[in-house]
Amino acid sequence: VNNYRSARADGFMDVLSSDGLTVSNVVASYDSGFLNNIYPGIRFPQAPYRNVKFDHVLLADRAETTTHLPIENASQASNQGIHFGDVHITMNRWSGSAGPPLPAISGQANDVSLDYSIKADDSRIVRAQTGSIEATLMAVPTVLRGRGETSLTWTAKQASGCAASGAWSGPVNAVGKRTVQLSGPGTYDFVLTCQNDGGVTSVTLPVTVSP
Repeated sequence: VNNYRSARADGFMDVLSSDGLTVSNVVASYDSGFLNNIYPGIRFPQAPYRNVKFDHVLLADRAETTTHLPIENASQASNQGIHFGDVHITMNRWSGSAGPPLPAISGQANDVSLDYSIKADDSRIVRAQTGSIEATLMAVPTVLRGRGETSLTWTAKQASGCAASGAWSGPVNAVGKRTVQLSGPGTYDFVLTCQNDGGVTSVTLPVTVSP
């Protein structure tokens, strides 16, 4: 699937059992509120999934409030080689009860990079997963005028250590929260890098201060 456009209210795609599927250069919108909030944007209803790749995808939920994960969990242990790269999800408001609107991607040799923007509170969430290591970083707000502060929240899984760099620096715990003062116009890149004996993963979250 390449260079595809979709505006179906009932979501973009059901991914059936696949080996070698590639979905790239897609712009899709949907309405998760359609038929009583039963539809996500991307579903994984039938395992196993091997070498399934999503690259350069823009997925927007048009619903006033999102209660269903935009990308459903792919939590089967038989999965292998699931890849999300340059995948951006936007929604107006998140009110799901299961924490951030991020999917669980299980299996072996997965490589995940997801970027979520939520308009209601001007928050942004980025997640990276490389093999067994997972790092998630959230900032609220992500656009400031003149000067102000942004609140960072982060978590890491299966990591032996994490470090901050870019607009912040130093070692950080696997779970934490920090308020950062930003005093001049420009773009501030907050980088979180986590590692274990098997590898390393990193996320970058930009926060913009306008004049």
